[in-house]
This record gives sequence, C-alpha cells and structure tokens, in this order.
Amino acid sequence: MSIIRKPHNLITYYWDDMEYFLSEAEKSNDIYSVQNSFYKIALKSIPDNEEVKIKVPNLPVFDKRNIRFCILSSFLFLEAFINGEYFESLEFKNTIRELNPSQIQTLESEMVRTYFDEKWSRWVALFMKDPHANLKGDLAFQNMKKLKEWRNRLTHYKIQELMEIAHDVQCIENAREAKRIVVDVIAWYYSKTKRKIPDWVRRDILSTPQSQNL
Repeated sequence: MSIIRKPHNLITYYWDDMEYFLSEAEKSNDIYSVQNSFYKIALKSIPDNEEVKIKVPNLPVFDKRNIRFCILSSFLFLEAFINGEYFESLEFKNTIRELNPSQIQTLESEMVRTYFDEKWSRWVALFMKDPHANLKGDLAFQNMKKLKEWRNRLTHYKIQELMEIAHDVQCIENAREAKRIVVDVIAWYYSKTKRKIPDWVRRDILSTPQSQNL
C-alpha cells in the first residue's frame, strides 16, 4: 500500500492550522462548560445577600483566540486553495521559483486583483469550461460568503461592534461551521470541475463526515 503524501505548502498548512485551532477551541469550550456548571451550582448555595455576592469572583473568561484562529484559517485555506488551482490551470512548464517576469505579472494581475468571490465563481466556471455558469446561487457558495463575512468582521471590525462580534462571531458553533463550510466548498468544487481529486484531499478533507457533495 502506497503512502499518501501531503504537499508542504500554505494550502495544506492552513488546513492543518484550522484543524488544530478547532481542536483547541473544543478543549477550551469543554473546560468552560464544566466550570460554568459548577459555578452556577455554587452560586445557588450562596446566601441571598448582596454584600456576600459582590465578593464572589467572576467565572474565568472563555479564551476565544482559538475560535478566531480557526475561522481565519478556514478562510485563508479557501483562498490559498483556489489560487493554487488557478496556478495549475496556467500549466506553466517551469516551477514557481523559475517564473519569468511575464509569468509573474500574469499571476499578480489575476490573483491580486481578483476578489475572493470572483475567484470562486469566475475561475471555477473557467475550470468547468462554462464561462456563463451561474455559481453564486449555490448553497456552498452562499455559505462561503458567510465565512468571508465572519473573516471581515474579525479583521475589519468597527469599535462599536466589539461586543456583537464577541458573542455572534466568536462562538464555538461558528468555528465548527467554518470547517463544515470548507469541506462542503471543496466537495462542491470537485463536483463542478470534475478535476482529479488529489489523494490527500480525498483522505484528509472529503473523508470527513461533513462532506456531502461527493
């Protein structure tokens, strides 16, 4: 049996980052849930006296950094993935390190100037050899836009939205959904393009329970 080797690049690194941060977020959430349960039980045993209650220490704050990192890594993975697919579609005979100035300009003009949504609609349609394909209404695409919105709110937040972001975006449910979205988008991508699925993608991404499109 041959060993499935995963490429070492930012695409796979971001996937591994997302997996790691989600795992750490789940651990933190489990600890907080236990602490919260005991805290509520302890509060019930305290006399109904305001002077006593005011001296009770607050429950430790739930560390949400891993939730943030999971969501951000999910978005970074999708952008790195589609960029990599576009590079492959150009079929340069030389490697990235050997690109000439003209090839570099071609890459930069497309990858840097093309917005995330367009990469996942126009480029995918190009890979499908159907430039008129309307993909933006697909559920996977709409969910991907939701992930993009979370990413934008985490990185471009307005000061008046701090509390809203803390409660509505930085929650364990969204970290879990971020991974589900990534898995669904990758499955959707291969179902649309009919491209050959790399062994590591099939093993690490499409073998997860979240995959529903293949």
